[in-house]
Parts: sequence; C-alpha cells; structure tokens
Amino acid sequence: MQNIILQVGVTILLNSPTNFWPSLSGDGEGEGVEPYRLILLGDSCSGVPHHLHEQNFRALREALLRRRPHSRTLCYLGDHVSGYVADERELRLQWRHFIDREFSDFVSAFNRIFHIPGNHDVYSAASLSLYDQVLPQHHANVVARKGLNYAVRDGSALLVFLNTANPANHGHAMLDVAWLEQALAKGQDATIKLVFGHHPILPVNGYDLHPDWRIAPEDGDRAWAMMRVAGVKAYICSHIIAFDFRVRDGLAQLCTGGAGTEYGPGGAMPGDVEYRHFVEFDASATHIGYRVIDELGRCRERCTWPPSLLQPVEADVPLVPGSPVSVRALSVAAPDAAFRLAWSFRFARPLESPSALIVGRSHEGATPSFLIDFRADGEPLAVHVTPHPNRKEHSWVVPHTPYRQPLVVEVAALSGAGPGGIMARLEGGDWTSMTSASACGIEGIEWPAHWEVPLSSNRMPPSSYSIEMSVRPLGRLERW
Repeated sequence: MQNIILQVGVTILLNSPTNFWPSLSGDGEGEGVEPYRLILLGDSCSGVPHHLHEQNFRALREALLRRRPHSRTLCYLGDHVSGYVADERELRLQWRHFIDREFSDFVSAFNRIFHIPGNHDVYSAASLSLYDQVLPQHHANVVARKGLNYAVRDGSALLVFLNTANPANHGHAMLDVAWLEQALAKGQDATIKLVFGHHPILPVNGYDLHPDWRIAPEDGDRAWAMMRVAGVKAYICSHIIAFDFRVRDGLAQLCTGGAGTEYGPGGAMPGDVEYRHFVEFDASATHIGYRVIDELGRCRERCTWPPSLLQPVEADVPLVPGSPVSVRALSVAAPDAAFRLAWSFRFARPLESPSALIVGRSHEGATPSFLIDFRADGEPLAVHVTPHPNRKEHSWVVPHTPYRQPLVVEVAALSGAGPGGIMARLEGGDWTSMTSASACGIEGIEWPAHWEVPLSSNRMPPSSYSIEMSVRPLGRLERW
C-alpha cells in the first residue's frame, strides 16, 4: 500500500510602490557594503541612418539618460550594429554612425563602458578585425585576455567578458571553456564574480536550437559547472529579444536583448510579451538584484536572488483532502506576489496514475489557475498555470524527477522573474528553473484564493495523507 505524506508551505512576498525587494547592502554578510552596480544593455542592431532600429535605440537611450542611472558603469552585450554585409566599407559606415551619432551620449554619461561582440558584429574574419579596430577594449586592471575575450578586476569584483560569436561560423554561438577556466582562476579571491557573453547558455522562451540561439549544451554544461565551483553570481547575456531570468543549480542566467532590435514574432521573442528595455543590475557577496526599465521609464520587472529574507508571520493552514480552504492573502497579494510552495511525500512504489497534488482556483468551481501534479510511471513533476479562464495553459516540468525514499521536492514561483521564476529543487540540491517554452511566468495571473488537495489525488483514502499550507507574508522591505 502506498504511504504518502505531503507537507506544503507557501510564502507570500508583497511588492508595492513603497515596498521593494530586500536591500543588497544590508543582507547580513558584508552588511553596509555598497553593491557592485551596472547598467546592462544589448541588441540594438543599429548603425543605419533613419532605420527603425535607430529610432528604437534613441528612445531607449533617452529614457536611460533621463533616469540618472544608478551606476556609472555600462555593459553593452553585443549586436551593436546591423552587420551581416559583405562590403567592408558599408560595415565601417555602420560602425561610424553607431559610435559617432548613436553612442556618443553614453560615452560622456558613463565612466566605464565594457563591450562584448554579438553575431551581428562578428560573423567573419573581416568583421572581427574591424570590431577590434573600432571598439578596442583597453581597460585598467585587465587580468586575462585572449582575442576578444578579456577579464577585468574592479575592486572586489571579477568581470569576465566572453566573445561567443564564432567568426568562422557566421557568428553562431561558441564558448572557449579552457580560457574561461583560466580567467576565473585569476580572480579566486574576488567576492563578486560575473561572466558576460552574447549568447545564452540556458534556453530562453523556448529558443533551444544551438548554435543558433544558445551555446552548445556540452560546452554550456562544462562552463556552468566551472562557474558554480568558482562561485560566479550570474551569467549575463543577450541575443534573444527578450528579458529573461532563470537559475540552474543555484546559479543565475540573466538575458537582456531589448535595446531596439525588432526580430521575431511581433518584433520580439515574442512581441506580445517582450518589450524594449535596459536593466539596472546590482550584485553583492550574497545576492544579485535587477530592475528592468522600459523606454517610457517604467519598471516592468524586478527581483532579488536568492529571496532568502522571508520571515514567517502566520501559522499553518491545514489542507484536508477534499476540503478546500480560502487563503485571502494570496488573492490580495496579486499580481505583485512571490511565494514558495514546499512539500514532502513518501511512497512505497511509483504512483500508478497521474496525481494532482495542489489545485488553486480564484473561487470555488472556477477553472484551476494553478495546479501542481506528479505524473505516473516516472514522468516529471509539473506545474500548470492558466492566467485567465479564456487563456491557454502554460506548463513547466522537472525532467527525470527521481523516485526516492523519501522524495522531497520544493517548488517556488517568483513574480518579476518571468517563466524562469517557476523553479524547483530536490532534497539536498539547489534551485533550478523548471523547463518550459512559455514566455510568461505568474505575472498577470488571476490569483487563486481557493486551494485544495483533490479528494481523488493518488486514488487513496483521505486518511492516508495530510497537507499543511503556510502563508508567510514579508515584513517591511527596503528600497535598493
């Protein structure tokens, strides 16, 4: 007979115009130390006078300069110019227009500007040579260099900049893993380590094809393991016309491709969800954080990782199979809410049929807007989100979920982090964003106030298992 015990915890994080995520300068370790701050920008594909991309980049540039950037250091993540022309003279004219007419305001506004090439910048031997001429990266405190790869020590921070555009393969993705290892070794004592490359390592919004949209998995896996061991806080990239945040084994990838390029369905990837933007990024010894700002100066997404300052303030709410409960705090918190679902369950043999573990609805009888289930026969744990009754369901999975005795799994869903904000970790492991082709996260969901464990879950009598649900709002949050 199966013996299943489930324990569920939910943590609510409230964001409001006066309540932001925790301050990075007061999070315990290194308290009072200023975070390392950067402005992140990528993918304008400009350099052509009167082109739509030039107009888009101008609007974003003006929004950034009006905002009085929180950092005087800018990192441009590639695809500066339109490129992909055979005539070197035409490419040189693009660069001259971009540098003299489009980028000059940034040169006077920022103390330091770091550049890495994208596939539109470096796609042949001639384009690589021209890039090195027009954007030479002569920075103080360069601790490693090979070709267009370079690493800079800036106080307590190590910044590693990778050329991931292969000039021998039309600018498609590559990664020099051996050089990355050497560069990371140069900054072993740095308390903040960040790695930058144009191409993502993890798929973004379902763009999984490699080397077109991301680094080949074998190189990406080696680099990811290496960065985790070295204590890298984040891999920061561009290329996909989107903003995306996700984690794998506790290490974050942040993708920002919003500087004006219009490419993909609806002008982005996809256009009905994504938007032009830049990112205000902070890193400390213990946390990273970001704010995503659109061309009208509005903060569209924000998050701190990891959100470790959650303080439980309410008692557990029992969930009895077949007896739903109303959790008003979840409804009140939407849409700017973050929460953590956590449960443990034990069973003597694999489940014989798909099992709905948790179902959330806006009200009794409504279509489920949030559902977590465990598939039978070794298929993965899955989360299903339906933002509104008339919208299609989005699904996330944890591939190859192991059957262990006991199996302990936690699930988190963080607002402000998009699809990568739905994540899981197995007992003894680190957080990893669940796999999905969705471009949306929990933002905009018609948030459930009505939660239940279905009576038919696992086809077992209610007395065979129990669930407890904890609502844990945060206390006061500080601006950062």
